[in-house]
Amino acid sequence: MLPQESTSAPQVSAVPRVVAIPNAHIDPVWIWDWREGLREVIATFTAAADRLDQHPDLYFAASSACYYEWVEEMDPALFARIREHVAAGRWELVGGEWVEPDCNLPAGESVCRQLLYSQRYFQRAFGTTATIGYNIDSFGHAASLPQLYRKAGLRAYIMMRPGPHEKELPASLFRWEGVDGTALPTYRIKEAYQTGLHDEEPPAGGAERRLIETRAASLLSDAISEHAPAMFFVGVGDHGGGPTQVAIDAVHRIRAQTAGDVAFGSAAGYFDRISRELAAGGTLPLVRGDLHMHAVGCYTAVAWMKRENAACEAALVAAENLAAVCEMATGVRLDVQATLRSAWTRVLFNQFHDSLGGTCTEEVCDDLRQFYGYARTQADTVLTRATQLLAMRADTAIAGTATAERNQSLNPFVAHFPVPLVVFNPLSRPVRVPLELPHPATSVTVGHDEPVPVQPIASREGTRYAHHGLVVADLPAMGHRVYWLRRDADAADAGDAGRVAGPRPDPATAGQLENDDLVVAYDRSAGVVTSITSKQTGRQWLAPEGLRPVVLPDPSDTWSHFVVRYEEPEQACSLAAAEFVEAGPVRTVVRLRYVWDASTIWMDLILYAGLPELEVKLRVDWHQRHQLLKLIVPLAVDRPVIDAGVPYGTVERAADGREEVLNHWIGVREPSGAGVLCSSDVGYAYDADGGRVRLTVLRSPRYSDHGRPWTTDDPIAQPATDQG
Repeated sequence: MLPQESTSAPQVSAVPRVVAIPNAHIDPVWIWDWREGLREVIATFTAAADRLDQHPDLYFAASSACYYEWVEEMDPALFARIREHVAAGRWELVGGEWVEPDCNLPAGESVCRQLLYSQRYFQRAFGTTATIGYNIDSFGHAASLPQLYRKAGLRAYIMMRPGPHEKELPASLFRWEGVDGTALPTYRIKEAYQTGLHDEEPPAGGAERRLIETRAASLLSDAISEHAPAMFFVGVGDHGGGPTQVAIDAVHRIRAQTAGDVAFGSAAGYFDRISRELAAGGTLPLVRGDLHMHAVGCYTAVAWMKRENAACEAALVAAENLAAVCEMATGVRLDVQATLRSAWTRVLFNQFHDSLGGTCTEEVCDDLRQFYGYARTQADTVLTRATQLLAMRADTAIAGTATAERNQSLNPFVAHFPVPLVVFNPLSRPVRVPLELPHPATSVTVGHDEPVPVQPIASREGTRYAHHGLVVADLPAMGHRVYWLRRDADAADAGDAGRVAGPRPDPATAGQLENDDLVVAYDRSAGVVTSITSKQTGRQWLAPEGLRPVVLPDPSDTWSHFVVRYEEPEQACSLAAAEFVEAGPVRTVVRLRYVWDASTIWMDLILYAGLPELEVKLRVDWHQRHQLLKLIVPLAVDRPVIDAGVPYGTVERAADGREEVLNHWIGVREPSGAGVLCSSDVGYAYDADGGRVRLTVLRSPRYSDHGRPWTTDDPIAQPATDQG
C-alpha cells in the first residue's frame, strides 16, 4: 500500500525510485485496419500534445517513424506542435524503427531498413534520432539485435515479452549481450505497458485510479527490494489513447504520498541515470542470446504472410543490387531510391508484430496483401529496367548472321538460330541453382559452346509448349551468364552431355533415388523416407523412424499462449500414392501423396545433379481446424547442438524440445562439427528434441482468437487460418 497523504510537506526525493513513463502503445493494425490505425495515431498524438501543454512536468514517449510521417502528411499543425515538444526534450522519439516489428522473422536486411528509414526520417523531421530501442509488445527478440541496434545509435532497450512466466531473468534491468558480444542495458516491463482497463472490466468509478495506485505500490516495493529503479508505463494503449487526466492526477497524488519516490520522467532520463551508475562502478546482471519465447504459434499462423514477406525482402535486395551493378556496368543511373523506399516501407509496415505474426483478423490480413503486391511490383519494375539495360550489353552475337537476323526472343518459329538467355545473379556470392528455361530446348550451351545437361519438364501450360527445359546453372556473384538454347536441328552441336537422356530406372519401383552426392531411400508402402546417405563418407543421417509428415491436434489460440511445445499425440497421414515423376540428367523426382481427413498433402523428394542436398517440397490442400502439420526429420546425430539463423547472425540453441522460431535455416551438428542443415522458405518454426527435428509447416487456429467465450467453429462467422 502507498502511504497516506500528510498535512505536513514531505521532503521530495530528487531521484525517483519509480519513473512513470507516459506513453501510448499503438497497434496500427490488428482487429482494425490501417485506416483506423492512422486515425487513432492522429487522435492519440493530439491528446498527448494537449497533455504536455497542460502539465509542465509531463513527458510522452511514442515509437514508430511511420506514425510521425502520417501526422506530418495529414495534420501539419499537430506535427509542428510535436516538433516543439521534441525540441524541448519532453516528447521522446523511441524505438528507432518504422513500426514495432516482429523481432524474429524479418531478415537482417529488413532489420537494418527498419532502423535506417526510421532514424533517417527522425533526423530530417526533428533534427535528432532515437536512442532507446522500444519493442514493448513484440513476442520475442533475436540474439543478433543488440549489435544492429547499437550500430543504429540505440544505447538501451525496452521490452516486455516474454514475461516472467515464460522466461526467467535475473532482474527487470539487465545487460543483454548479443551473439557478437555487443551488449545493451535492457529493461523488461513489469505488469503491462499500459494502464487502460481491459474490455471485460466495468468502467466503475475509480477503477483506473485504483489500478494505477496498486501498480505503483507494487513497482515501488520491487524497486526497493531489487535496489534498482523501476519504470512504470502509464497510458491507454493498443488502440491508442495515451495518458488520461485520471492517470496524470493519480501519479501526481502518488508523488506527494511517496515523497517523490514515484514521479513522472523519461526513458532517456532513466537510462542516463543507469549510465552514470555503471560509469561509477555499478554492474548489471548479464543475459546472453535470444529473449524467447512468447506466442510460439505466431511463427506459423497465416503462412502466406511469412512467404510474401520473405519474397519481398529478396526482391527488393535483388532490385537494389542490380540497379547498382547496372550503373557501374553501363553508366546509366536509374533513379530508384524513392521507388525502393516506398516499396520497403510497405514491407516494413507489414512486419508489425501482429501483422507478420499472423494474429490479425482475416480482413486485415487480406488488406495487407495490397502492400506486399505494391512492393513486389515496384521491385520488379526496378529489376526489369536494370536487367534489360545489362542484357542489351551482353554478348549475344551469332557468328555469320547480320544484326537484323539475330533472334533475341524465345520465338519457336525462328528455330534456325540458337536463342540466347541472359541469366542474372543478384547475390554477392556465386551460386549453383536449378533454372527452368521457358523454352523446349533440346540442348543448351554456355561460354564457348560448353554443353550443359538439360532435361525436359512439364511446362504447366496448354497453349504453346508441352515442355520447358531444366538445367543447373552456375552463376557468378552479382553477374550474369548467357545460356544458348537450341532446338532439334542444332542438338548435335551440343554433344551428348547436352541432350535429354533416355529411359532411366524407375525410383518408384526401386524405392531409391540418388545423385553424385546422396542416396535417398524410402518405403513405398509407408510413405516414409528411411535413409539419406552421403556417398562421400558413407554416413547415414536419418534415424530409423524416418522422415514423414504428421498431424497433431492444436487446441491453442492464434498466439498459442502458454504453449512451450506442441505435445499432442502425433497422427500419421495415410499414403495414397507413390509415383515416379521425373528421372533425367538434371533431377529425379518422386512424389508421395498423403490423405488426412479432408486434406491432401503432396511431398516431392527431389535430387539435382551436382547439388549435395535433398529438396523436400510440400504442397498442401488443407481443410482442417485446430490442427497442426509438422514434418518430422529424425537425424542420427550424437549430442546435437542447434545452430539457428537470426537476422544477420547465428545463435546456438539447445536441442531441448521447445518450439522455436526458424529464420530460414537451422543446423543440427555434433560436437565434432559434422551435421545437417535444414532450411525452409515457408515454415518459420521448429522443435528439436535431441536429433529429432520437427519442422512446423502450418497450423489452423481461428483468426485473431484470444480465447474469448463467444468464439465458435462456424467457418463463416469465425474462419480458420491457412485453409485451402
